[in-house]
Amino acid sequence: MNDLERLVKYWNDAFSYDGTMEVNKEEYKNLAPSVKLYEAVAKLAKKNNILDYGTGHGWASIILSRENASNITAVDMAINAIKIASNLALAYDAKNINFKVIDENFLNEDKELYDGIVCSNVLDVIPLEVSKRILEYFNRVTTKDATIVIGLNYYLDLKDFKTNERTKIDPPYFYVDDVLRLMSKTDDEWIDFFSLYFKVEKLDYFAWPEEKEEKRRLFILSKK
Repeated sequence: MNDLERLVKYWNDAFSYDGTMEVNKEEYKNLAPSVKLYEAVAKLAKKNNILDYGTGHGWASIILSRENASNITAVDMAINAIKIASNLALAYDAKNINFKVIDENFLNEDKELYDGIVCSNVLDVIPLEVSKRILEYFNRVTTKDATIVIGLNYYLDLKDFKTNERTKIDPPYFYVDDVLRLMSKTDDEWIDFFSLYFKVEKLDYFAWPEEKEEKRRLFILSKK
């Protein structure tokens, strides 16, 4: 089993669904891990055709729908993620979302053109070669006026990280129980990487709930 296969299994196991979803439909904004992420995603709702790549439990697609986006495609390689996202969308009365389970072959397609893409907590938790393929795909399937919202984890200096029996470091990768959990790159390294395909319009920082420092990265990209 390679790194990507282990990751798909890990995330598929992580997304468990017990069949009960009771929510307050008007609190959909709270699905976003931070206000800054919510605001960045909500701005995409004005776009005509939006891709939510690596949707997870579907928070971005639900926000887009509730902000009146008309055409959303939400994809993930974990079957259980799509099951949860689909049910959560129903609970929040989120419409106009096409949920799809995908595999690597999805990145070979170029039938759709998107003017908005959101991809959060994906590109830095997968192998570099897969991240490259995803960015190449985004570049092929976006319109000239497209906006791409990328959410990344914080930078971890692997040189100073002490491993234990569960962790392993193979720079730039950090593993827990043999599952890739982070591809750690600095801001400048990500800017150089993104700049191969897009123009970096903005870099901002945000925190998840209960985190004291805003160290996670929020990139806004556009076509060159």
